[in-house]
Amino acid sequence: EDEDGGGMILRGGDKESSASAKEADGNKATLQDAAAADGAQAHEQSSSTTPPPQFQPAGAAAASASASAAGHVVRSELVALEVYEETYPGDLERSLNRASREALAGIRSRNFNAACKGFEKLAAEHKKGMKRKAPKGGGGGGGINESAHLAGIHVQNMAVCRLLSGATGGDAAAADAAERDSLALFLEAADLKRSSFGPTHPEVADTLVEIGIRRYAAEDTDGAFAALNEARRILSSSLRSDHPKVASVLNNKGCVHFQSGEGNVAALTCFEEAKDIQQRAMETGTGARGELDLLHVATTLCNVGYMKFRMKTYEEAGAIFEDALLVQQSVLGDNHQTIKDTLSNISLANAFHL
Repeated sequence: EDEDGGGMILRGGDKESSASAKEADGNKATLQDAAAADGAQAHEQSSSTTPPPQFQPAGAAAASASASAAGHVVRSELVALEVYEETYPGDLERSLNRASREALAGIRSRNFNAACKGFEKLAAEHKKGMKRKAPKGGGGGGGINESAHLAGIHVQNMAVCRLLSGATGGDAAAADAAERDSLALFLEAADLKRSSFGPTHPEVADTLVEIGIRRYAAEDTDGAFAALNEARRILSSSLRSDHPKVASVLNNKGCVHFQSGEGNVAALTCFEEAKDIQQRAMETGTGARGELDLLHVATTLCNVGYMKFRMKTYEEAGAIFEDALLVQQSVLGDNHQTIKDTLSNISLANAFHL
């Protein structure tokens, strides 16, 4: 989901790849449980129409995308990175090895090619470790293949950096190549995680969500649904069917339904189910992970409002946008561009209702 919570989030790309690289702006990458890179993001939404729905990523950060009034979703501006969680003695950065510091420096300086090379070195080291020793109990059994686990995380980070390098290069051909490379890397990361945790672990599901969005970006709708459905099945069984991560998968399925032209009803059904799960989680505290969860809720609300607007139920759309606004204001403050966009959407819905 977009950290701004303003609409549908795509951790990936679009069908309009020739224009997407030029539109991507303000890239920002976040390391889970580690130092975060600086960055900014830009939303450009027409004041004469509500934004199309947005995808929600599986990780701790979001993938932000600009959206045109025509409803095209462009390449992501913000993608989450994974970093293996470990307790380091003393200062974290001084404890990191050289390749880790190179990757972190690349993220901070927005030199995503350099960051990718750093993660590639880390992945290669852990792949060597996979060959030297087997896991105790095997993946999914009595133990975890630590080397495969770490290799999978670093390969996924490579995929993220590859995407970001394509989005910031301003070259459509390079962006398309980055899309293809990132999909291959996400697939490899999923295989490594399966060998470490077994096929039904939430870590595998997180990567499947990324694969689903990348499949959709490659105009492979069936592949996108297959990956997202598998992710939902894994999360429902390993966590629970009403876990906030399941809601994010449902939101993403709604986006694919909408963007593939399969009709408003299927998309709205997914968005509303996601909204119900997220709101219950926030009410009970089971989904509280700070501001990002609130923004997930706001994004899903905006997606529901957008679909209601398209269905010409303007009064309902306006009320839902107002609910989203309250959530956004609690996190972002009154001067954020997302707040202005949602206020514009409320005014538009009210104007049509009158």
